Amino acid sequence: MLRKQATLFAPFTQVDSASTRRFDGTGLGLAITKQLVEVMGGEITVRSEVGEGSVFRCTMQVDLPDAEAAEGDLRSRPPLLTGSLVIVVVRNEILRESLMRQALDCGCDARAADSVAAGRELVESAASDTTVIIDAALPRNDADPWLVELAASGVAVPVLLTGLTLDRASGTIPVGVKRLLKPVKSAALRELVHSNKGSMTMSAVEVPAGAGDPTFAQKHPLRILIAEDNVVNQMVAMGVLEQLGYRSDMVANGREALDALRRQPYDIVLMDVQMPELDGLAATRIIHEEWKGKPRPWIIAMTANARPSDRDEYLAGGMDDYLSKPWRLSELRAALLRHARSSADHRAS
Repeated sequence: MLRKQATLFAPFTQVDSASTRRFDGTGLGLAITKQLVEVMGGEITVRSEVGEGSVFRCTMQVDLPDAEAAEGDLRSRPPLLTGSLVIVVVRNEILRESLMRQALDCGCDARAADSVAAGRELVESAASDTTVIIDAALPRNDADPWLVELAASGVAVPVLLTGLTLDRASGTIPVGVKRLLKPVKSAALRELVHSNKGSMTMSAVEVPAGAGDPTFAQKHPLRILIAEDNVVNQMVAMGVLEQLGYRSDMVANGREALDALRRQPYDIVLMDVQMPELDGLAATRIIHEEWKGKPRPWIIAMTANARPSDRDEYLAGGMDDYLSKPWRLSELRAALLRHARSSADHRAS
């Protein structure tokens, strides 16, 4: 037996070489472990008895931090998120339980549901400071309408749990919905919930006092076309315009936007930049060519790309104005007023 134990830490070696052995492997695990222990200045030994099992013992020298440094580390840890509620709506039981544990470790109250219907019931009974994490793998015909409601109501902050590739056919995230990547890191979850604290009364589209004015459309009558491929974003955009008193038309891509403009005139096109078939910039270039010398619509870019260079690119591409997602009602109102002033100046000249 001692002779066999001596071969335990040799690479590509199995003590039991019989073809009928219970456990398979390459014979590298213990060899690698031994190398790692020795690199750290330690030693690994084994004591084994046939039919009783094996005991492995590892020893090494390490430096312990002094008490003052350890206390400093504790003080530097971020505070617990006491008072925050995290509702996890995930079908997969292992992932659901993992997120629950992480939320509890952050000091949050945590609840879980395996469906949108069950999640809705939890939100209805929730208090303030609630974050709702909704898995993108849930059926979209159930999840998307709920995301819109949460984003617009301000009752809770909706968070879409996705893989790196979004796990969604549209490849976009609804306006007002935050994103959390799989696999979820505790630090990312903590930062997300912390950023949500105290912001639950803010809807996906910020509505400052006086901005939601249903008489605005009477003062500034406009025919508005929305070009947006994401159904959730379409619903949010139409809802925001209704708060200003507008009834808008909707298309799903740049090609449909051109067809709509050829059928009837519009004053403004809210043009999403990234759309299938024909994107916003390509559609804008065609509008400039086709309506050259004729009155054309005022084109407002809608995009999640919020860098100054992005804005410059879209304006240089022929768009007249720019709104970054998630866009606020006050910003949309200001963009419509800029169009009104530009039209007035054009008429005066």
